[in-house]
Amino acid sequence: SEEYDEEEDEMRYEEDEVFPDDLFYSFYYYSWQAVKAYQDVLEQVPAEFSKPAAEVLKLL
Repeated sequence: SEEYDEEEDEMRYEEDEVFPDDLFYSFYYYSWQAVKAYQDVLEQVPAEFSKPAAEVLKLL
């Protein structure tokens, strides 16, 4: 929903704190929610991906 501002993004990396605490933890929270959302998919992966999928499922 936000417009991407390339110049503002570049300036952010010039600062000492690239990811402020509120954004840093938010990223991990939503990443974890995305992994949990795919739990059913991970349980039905093809045999060639079963070992990595099993490792992820252990974390859930």
